[in-house]
Amino acid sequence: MRVAEIFLVFFGCILIYFEFLLPGAVMGLLGSGLLFFGLVLTFVHGESFVFIGLYLSAIVLGVIFAISLALWSIKRKKIFHKEDQEGSHAGLSNENLIGKVGVVETDLKPSGYVMIEGSSYQAISKSGYLEKGIVVEVMSWEENHIIVRRKV
Repeated sequence: MRVAEIFLVFFGCILIYFEFLLPGAVMGLLGSGLLFFGLVLTFVHGESFVFIGLYLSAIVLGVIFAISLALWSIKRKKIFHKEDQEGSHAGLSNENLIGKVGVVETDLKPSGYVMIEGSSYQAISKSGYLEKGIVVEVMSWEENHIIVRRKV
């Protein structure tokens, strides 16, 4: 196997790895093209079937390694935080919350999150800025958030 074919396998696998991180098919197509071009060069140079088999093995192992590494990298990164998704109650009627008391979970500037009976809700403060930990009362609800004020 010549040095050019080795570099083509290496850079082709790197481009395939980046295809998983930067989707759009460009990197994957370029990487596949480099791998195919290296295979064509191997045939053109009249290498023996042993070298062609080694080259194909290098391609297969390199692509498997690149894909495994890319999937591991994606799995390790957090796409979203579970905590950010728990407070979403869009489309639910929050009329039963009117008059209930809760605690400010994140600073209300004037919007943020309020914890009521163990559930997190998006809230807007009628009392202006409220710091985390302040006790609030639910006044009303609009669309996907509740309206709160400082509990007196």
